[in-house]
Amino acid sequence: MNIRISLITISLFLSACGGQQADIHSMDRETKDYESALIENMDQAELMQHLKLLASEMNLATKNGLYVEMHHIEIALTKAFNALEAIAPATAKSNLDTLKVVAVKIHGAGHDQNKSMAGTLNKTLQDQLERLQKNLNAN
Repeated sequence: MNIRISLITISLFLSACGGQQADIHSMDRETKDYESALIENMDQAELMQHLKLLASEMNLATKNGLYVEMHHIEIALTKAFNALEAIAPATAKSNLDTLKVVAVKIHGAGHDQNKSMAGTLNKTLQDQLERLQKNLNAN
């Protein structure tokens, strides 16, 4: 019982730590076309094109401080990386694993509304997608 109360107290305390940051889940936004993309029907080239679109969206979100978009971009990135992993050559696995980690961190930067981290992750995303494209072109 004491452990349960302590966990609840800690959870309430931590939830209050956000201070003045808005909850990105409660922000109004329009659904973007990329959120309903049928990635399961895409081939490798189409998936890479979709990933480039998402990278462009991340660039805009970072530039304009649209943290709520980063939350949705991460979800779309992860789905696309998983779909690409299923059809890409094994040599792309390392790139895709790195990109999956970047996507999760993008999600976190959006939740934390961390502009500096978002900028770093945006650059990393762009660079890693370029590496992935080169890797796929080589095979």
